Formats: sequence, C-alpha cells, structure tokens
Amino acid sequence: MKVIAINGSARKKGNTSILIQTVFDELKAAGIETEEISLATDNIAPCRACQMAYLLHALQQVKQ
Repeated sequence: MKVIAINGSARKKGNTSILIQTVFDELKAAGIETEEISLATDNIAPCRACQMAYLLHALQQVKQ
C-alpha cells in the first residue's frame, strides 16, 4: 500500500508539511510507503474560460 499526500499550501516546509510528515512517520513505522506532493512551486492558474478543455475533449471524440 502507498499513501500519497497532496500539499496545496503555499509554504513548501510549512505547518501542513509538518503535519503530513508526522502522519507519514506513523505510516512508515507500520511499513506503509508514503509520498508527499507539494504544489508550492507549481504555477497553477484559475480557469480563463478559453474552451480549450472542451476542444480537446471534442478532438478525442472525433478520433474514436
């Protein structure tokens, strides 16, 4: 089994990461594999309503 935590906090080593690592310590002690994915350095922008997702979906439907 593997547990993955997705950390959406803006601070890469902030309180959320500390809490995740505390939980992971217990999971690792139980022999469970863990991975933390931090989104702090990713450039995630809100939707701009450009319709690109709709167009990509339509193209996939045409290919099928």
